[in-house]
Amino acid sequence: MSEKVLKSVFTVFAADILALFVMFTLAGSSAVIVRLISAVCGIGVLTAITGSYANKCAEQDNSLKNMVVPAVSVSLPGSISWGVLILSVKNKFEYYRWHKLLNGFFIQIFNFIEPDASSSALSFGEIFEMLPLALVPSVIFVTSFFIASKRN
Repeated sequence: MSEKVLKSVFTVFAADILALFVMFTLAGSSAVIVRLISAVCGIGVLTAITGSYANKCAEQDNSLKNMVVPAVSVSLPGSISWGVLILSVKNKFEYYRWHKLLNGFFIQIFNFIEPDASSSALSFGEIFEMLPLALVPSVIFVTSFFIASKRN
């Protein structure tokens, strides 16, 4: 694996760990408003860390060639996890709780879609509702990269 791919994946994992810390801190309440605030905080952590990484990449070289590999790589963990989630429902093994943890910045959104932590509780419709979330890190990266490259 290239250095850019590894940095991108580790950036997303760092965001995940920080977001999980925030999520578990706010998990004491089941009130909808607290869950909404928690969801916003999780996405905010992802945006801050991924956006900062995109800014650094744009400062190094703001060409489109420099953007493509990290932009795709930041969505690799979520995309692979989403694929495993489909397999877990088809093949009846429990993975949904791990999917939530591996994508901790979206844990409250996943809980809004399906609060049960069991893969067997998921419908294919719910799984496909989760697909756009796997691509959010790439959208954040590309947006931040273009904003940073315009400034340079």
